[in-house]
Amino acid sequence: MKKRITLLSALLIIFCFGTTSHAQQKSLKGSGEIFFSQDFDWADPTDERGWSLPEGYTLIDESDNGYNWLWHPYDSIVAQYTAEPPFESTSHENGYLALPLNMYNNYLDPMLQVNNAIQFPLIDCSSRSSVVLRFETHFMNGGDGANEIWVSNDDGVHWAAFDCGFGTQHKDRPLDAAPGVPVIYEANISEVAAGMPNVLIRIFWGSTDLYFWVIDDFTLSEAYDNDLQIQHYALEWDDGNEDTNESFIHDIPISQVGGTYTNFLASVHNFGEMDQDNSTLTVDVKKNNETVFTASATKSWISPLVIDTMTVEGGYTPTEFGHYSIDYTFSQDQEEQNAVDNSRQIFFNVTDSVYSRADDSSELSWAFGFERYGPEDDETGWNIGHFMGTVFPIYGDCEINSQSVFITGG
Repeated sequence: MKKRITLLSALLIIFCFGTTSHAQQKSLKGSGEIFFSQDFDWADPTDERGWSLPEGYTLIDESDNGYNWLWHPYDSIVAQYTAEPPFESTSHENGYLALPLNMYNNYLDPMLQVNNAIQFPLIDCSSRSSVVLRFETHFMNGGDGANEIWVSNDDGVHWAAFDCGFGTQHKDRPLDAAPGVPVIYEANISEVAAGMPNVLIRIFWGSTDLYFWVIDDFTLSEAYDNDLQIQHYALEWDDGNEDTNESFIHDIPISQVGGTYTNFLASVHNFGEMDQDNSTLTVDVKKNNETVFTASATKSWISPLVIDTMTVEGGYTPTEFGHYSIDYTFSQDQEEQNAVDNSRQIFFNVTDSVYSRADDSSELSWAFGFERYGPEDDETGWNIGHFMGTVFPIYGDCEINSQSVFITGG
């Protein structure tokens, strides 16, 4: 029986944008050139708040409670329910944009909901054949509130909304980023912005009362002609037992191998302006940096802005001690112009006796293999009255002589 192991493609890449003000420039199609940037260097010692809003930017407070976006210095977000470390964005030294709901609602009962936006000045995209929006971000959302980018090309009469929620719910962190570590939000907004002379952009957060959203290093750029991006990746473990609960294992004793890694899967996003011909997923398994298994799957073409999924068939069973890596790489006939996000890699070790689902890094912000038990209909007490455990199936004879557990809270 094949057991699905899903590995989200956590933390992307933090881009260095290298400019601190926005500017309009003539550019070539498909160049990937940044034509607008904002790093929120808004400190102003002459203002009693310590910062001032630049000309052309507007704060929109639909709930009329004063819970506005603000400039936040490079400092921790500390309040009743949060003790976040400083946000380590590329230009963090000069501060960043924030909506610190937990600070606004600090020990307030009842807490007030936010429906707030910050609107950028008009941006001229008339010479742009495509428009890609990016920023570095981190957030915790205390409910089902909407984290969105709104874009208008008709002076705000109509708006297109782009979800910035990364698929998370409640207080889960985006893409498993560790506290203070940014992830990249990226959206192709060409359908509403490309070729338009008066583009309005809003960052909107609504219908929630906790916790915070921070943003820095906001840019608009043209898309590349040829740009594939790996989205997520997965593999299956076939142990021959349909009743086995299984997930990824970072360290496994050789006596417990008892199965095969198979059905290597990944999705790819054509983020460029052109069709990408013979787009190929290649999986390469290395033992101690030497290839022991490789295979690939190909699609004839992938159209612009399409997300497609490929599965590499076949499997690999480790048979020896060692350090193993699995590389997932996308390629195409065209010359890739932004290869930094075409690949992902995971590691595992076949050991003498260590059996572990997580590595030994103090930076680890997630763990595999958790199962939760308790009242399924109790949504008010969160984890109160629940307990969690991790299953380690025993596939072969062994002797257990010690057990280590590390428990940490949010």
